Amino acid sequence: MTLPLSELVLMVAALVGAGAVAGVIGGLFGVGGGTVLVPALFYAFSVLGVGGEGNLHVAIGTSLLT
Repeated sequence: MTLPLSELVLMVAALVGAGAVAGVIGGLFGVGGGTVLVPALFYAFSVLGVGGEGNLHVAIGTSLLT
């Protein structure tokens, strides 16, 4: 599945924003960034069609690797 360039730029901006929020929350409260990244990655993978039935597993695994 290919996305138009405008949607791809919006998706990248949303993921960068989620990463920034995860960093701020991690710095302020000492919690892991996965609390923000897993839902953001789950949504992004669902939109992009990555992972199929295991979207949540792929999102959690990706969050653990970052």
